[in-house]
Parts: sequence; C-alpha cells; structure tokens
Amino acid sequence: MSKIKLRMRSLMLIVVASLGLLMFSCDSVDSNNVVAKGSSVNEKIERYDNGVVHKVARYERDKLSGVQELYNTKGKLQNTMTYLNGIQHGESIIYFDNGSKYRITPYVNGVIDGERKKYRKDGKVWSTQNYQRGMPENNLKEYTESGKLKSIPELVVNKTYMKDGSVKAIITVNGNYKRVKYFNGKLKGDKYFNKSLVSMIETQERSKANVVLNSINRSYDILAQVTTQADNHLFIYKKISL
Repeated sequence: MSKIKLRMRSLMLIVVASLGLLMFSCDSVDSNNVVAKGSSVNEKIERYDNGVVHKVARYERDKLSGVQELYNTKGKLQNTMTYLNGIQHGESIIYFDNGSKYRITPYVNGVIDGERKKYRKDGKVWSTQNYQRGMPENNLKEYTESGKLKSIPELVVNKTYMKDGSVKAIITVNGNYKRVKYFNGKLKGDKYFNKSLVSMIETQERSKANVVLNSINRSYDILAQVTTQADNHLFIYKKISL
C-alpha cells in the first residue's frame, strides 16, 4: 500500500507542476495582450528582441482606439497617435530623444485639420501652420533660434525679350530653402494649394528656373511651392504681365 501511495503522490506532484507551468505560460502571453476589467479596450504590446517595449496599440472592437505609443530601442517615447474607431482622430505627437516635443499635428477623421506646431529641442516654437482637411494654409510662420519671426522668401522674375517674339522669364526664389516647385496657377481662395495644378519645373536650393513663355501681351499666374529647411510648405504667388 505504501508503494501505491508513493506513486499516487508522484502523479499528483507531476499534475500540479504541469498546471503551474501552464498558468505561467498563459500569464506571459496575456502580458502582451491585456484586457482591463470592466473595459472593452484591448491592449497589445510589441517588444524588441532585447525585451524593451516597441509599440503599445489599443483596440476597441478590433479597431484602433485611444492613444497609440511607439518607443525606440532604448525605451524612449518617439511618437503618440490618437485613434477613434480605427481612424486617426486627435493629436499626433513626435518627440525628441530628450523627451521634449518636436511636432504636434491635429487630425480629424484621418486628415490633418487645425494648427500644426513644430518645436526646437529647447522647447521654443520653430513653426506654426494651419491645415484644413489635409491642405496646408498659406499662413506659415517660422522662427529663428532666438524666437524672431523669419522673413518670407521673395519670388523674383527677370524677363528677356527674344528676337522671335517670345519671352524668356528667369524665375528665382531668394532665401534659404530646400527646394522649389513652380506652377502656372493660383491658390484656392488665396489660402490653399490646388492639387490639380501641374508643376512646370522643380529646382534645388539657390538654383534658377528657366521658364520660356512663347507669347506676349498676356498675364501668367506663377505659384512657387517652397519647401523650407524645417520641411514646411510655403506658397508664393506672383502675376507676370508680358
């Protein structure tokens, strides 16, 4: 009988140990996919190979909902995005490595809508610009490191009349920028870029655009889309009469 009891005890210990391992295994999986009590929000956590949290995604009824978080390999917060019913809705914030905010972008139903702000590492405002339904408004303001408002680049046009009657217009944007695209057209309501416009030419920093206009006694609407050093879009309009 003693041998039978010993065997029974051994079997019970094995079963208990197996159940313990199973419970431990379930806990480790649930830590990456957690549902809070009394809430319909499901939180999914992704990690780097070193164990540091990479992404925290929150779902409600299988759709992204609430604040989503993205971290670098050192565990520092890089980006937060707000969703509602699977659509980006609310503030999206990008952070510097020191934890200060770099850019705040407001979203409404999946598109940028409202004032977008960029900051320097010291927390000073770098730029502000309004958006409406995803379109940047032509009210960009950029600031120097000392906080002074930067001047707007100027669009300069030099005309040369050719012997065949055509006019060669040399267009230049003065200032410090990354690149410029030139269009023949206007802004919508003098505020927003018209996506239907076709680019005439694109130039890099401090280069000139040579646009040959083959007629005289007419006017041209020249629109320059300037990409600034802060990766913002500025629009400069000028009417040219030939």
